[in-house]
Amino acid sequence: MDKRILSMNESECAMRISNILKEYLPGYRGVELAAITIALYEAAKMENRDLRFIDAISKLPKDIQEIIMRYTKVDVTWNDMKELVEEFTPEAFKKVLFGTEFFPESAKINFDNAPKSLIALAEEFLSIDSKQKGLQLYSDCGRVLVDLGQKYPGIELTGVEQNPDFNLVAKIKALAIGQNIRVKQVVPMEYCLENRGKGIYDFVISTHPFGFRMRTLSEKFSDLSNIYPYLKTGTAADWVYSLLAMDVLKNSGKVVAFLSAGCKFTNQDKDVRKYLVHNGYVEAVINLPNRMYSYTGINTVMVVLSKGNNGVRMVDASGIYTPGRRQNEFSKENIEQIVEAYNNLGDISVEVSVEELAKNDYVLLPTRFLAEAEAEIENGVRMEEIVEFDRSAMVPAAELDKISVEDNDASENYYLRLSEIHDGVIDKRLPKISTIDKKYEKYLLQNNDIILSRNGAPFKVALYNQNGKEKVLPVGNLLVLRADPNKVNPVYLK
Repeated sequence: MDKRILSMNESECAMRISNILKEYLPGYRGVELAAITIALYEAAKMENRDLRFIDAISKLPKDIQEIIMRYTKVDVTWNDMKELVEEFTPEAFKKVLFGTEFFPESAKINFDNAPKSLIALAEEFLSIDSKQKGLQLYSDCGRVLVDLGQKYPGIELTGVEQNPDFNLVAKIKALAIGQNIRVKQVVPMEYCLENRGKGIYDFVISTHPFGFRMRTLSEKFSDLSNIYPYLKTGTAADWVYSLLAMDVLKNSGKVVAFLSAGCKFTNQDKDVRKYLVHNGYVEAVINLPNRMYSYTGINTVMVVLSKGNNGVRMVDASGIYTPGRRQNEFSKENIEQIVEAYNNLGDISVEVSVEELAKNDYVLLPTRFLAEAEAEIENGVRMEEIVEFDRSAMVPAAELDKISVEDNDASENYYLRLSEIHDGVIDKRLPKISTIDKKYEKYLLQNNDIILSRNGAPFKVALYNQNGKEKVLPVGNLLVLRADPNKVNPVYLK
């Protein structure tokens, strides 16, 4: 009979493991923490606990053993580490594996790419059960896979992640849970391209990184534009991930993708939105609250894709959340409220037909259609009938540096960035440039142009008043509205 006095306190267990690692491997990596913890978990299940490190990991798959021995140095800690096997249960080591942030130092760019409450909302729309096959694009360290595996015993899950350290941690977690979870180290797009049309999965969750566009992908994936001819160089990569996810689904399957909010309405993404809407692929669009991610302040949206939809249900959930110190989240009650709004249309939800979306440039913005449903405006005029929309010039910083001149230079050429707008007013002293290339002349500001920030916070707006012969080139993250003075006063519009 086992007479050890065992502890299941994972906090204490994690602290003891960390202290030993710090002593032997100062500055240890997250993957080393995961490797030693799985070794302790395996050792704690064995009858003979006075064993070598290589014996502790002997029941792990050969490829995992080889990676641990080749790419980590945790074996040097084993003489001290194995004493913990006499103090903590296997369950304590498992909880350390499932509850530890293995890469907190990279939180701003990698960690928590799928906040728990967002995945909980996604589950409500996916109707997951234990007989299904699911895929996560950018599975990170495997938290979502493990949570779903524990919740739905028997489910078959695949995660694809290109970061080798994240991938190994996810594989180690999958081993500890003992479920049918496969983790592949591969570029997620490459995986989807290889499996297009095979109808493998019942659902796909895409937790891809934000901020990329087709122009950053086309060099590496030259066949993307051939597969999806409606993609442009400026199309958001969010839609590319979503399209690829659709192409690995079964006919009855669903995709939940988390996208940056700009994807819903920018002109660069219009063609891909048109394709998805006209083919009946967009089931739902859920406007999410601000600050749902700890590492970015950009506005985001949850899109549900499936086949055979005759319209799009939209929910403005931007005001439904539980405030947090670092980020907001959804409580169980918040999620129930969103699902209720989706199922029973009301103040914050609406169903929009394909015809109505076509009239509105396929904009997938819930507030646009909710506002139309609520407000009765007499003699109203659509914005596009009185205003021309344009964007600022995309001038590389290195190019601006080459043509920048001192304030006392005779040049009357200037450039305008978001940082030169304060409290609705453009700074009087703008940075000067020696010349403006002809290819950028079409972007030059005209008198009474309205300048807006494109996305992010804080929102900024200003009215440009031309001073003499000056030429001002807007650059960076700006939108330009040019009102027809015969139809509307730009000052009033601003």
